[in-house]
Amino acid sequence: MGQRVMFLFSWLLCCSSLGFSQELTADTSAGIRYAATVTNGVLTVHIVTKDPRIQAKILNAGMDVAFDIEGDHKPQQLVQFPESRVNELFSEGRPDMNPSTMRLMGLMKANQYTLKRFLKGSGTYARTESNAAGVTLDIKLNDQDELIYDLTLPLQSLMPKKAAPDFKITSVDVSIEVNGIKPPMQTPSYEAQLPTGGRGGRGGGNAPPSSRNTGVRFGPSGPQEGFGKLAESTQTWTKVIVN
Repeated sequence: MGQRVMFLFSWLLCCSSLGFSQELTADTSAGIRYAATVTNGVLTVHIVTKDPRIQAKILNAGMDVAFDIEGDHKPQQLVQFPESRVNELFSEGRPDMNPSTMRLMGLMKANQYTLKRFLKGSGTYARTESNAAGVTLDIKLNDQDELIYDLTLPLQSLMPKKAAPDFKITSVDVSIEVNGIKPPMQTPSYEAQLPTGGRGGRGGGNAPPSSRNTGVRFGPSGPQEGFGKLAESTQTWTKVIVN
């Protein structure tokens, strides 16, 4: 019993250090943990991932968080943050690119977001710029090397354009869509170092391509070997009941 109490205490301490006390749900296939809650008319979405490959995808290929109040799993209002920078990522021409390098580059450049299909506030903004929809965003790395994404918005911003005077939002379906990093189809061949686990480093250094066995070769026909989890796109749905 004592061990269980200690485990619960440690879990609560960890959550409080993140500034979020809601229990997180894990989507193992997407590599994320998440929670969505409504408090005093404000919807909060909290996403955590420690996998450097998932972090690299979020920061460079972009992530879309969308909302549907009709229960049809059809995204209505859409928040794009971070926005995709894949073209820029590969134009860097770095033959030693790995998920940790991609992550750091993406974190430095995650400076704008786009809102779509909101009655008020749709458009593109600087990361620190406010908007008429009332959406606030933050993304950062914590001391545990986890990528933390936080989004808040007032439920009022999800109201349909033509709603009856007594219309109330009773639930919100939230979609978390992480895009895959797909290499360009027409580029000069080069090697991208992709460690098989952990944060990894520059496996092959400056060795010639023929001596590297952990990379992925890109050519006119695209990736010649599997690009693994970096190429996968994932979508996670969760429902929030509004009391």
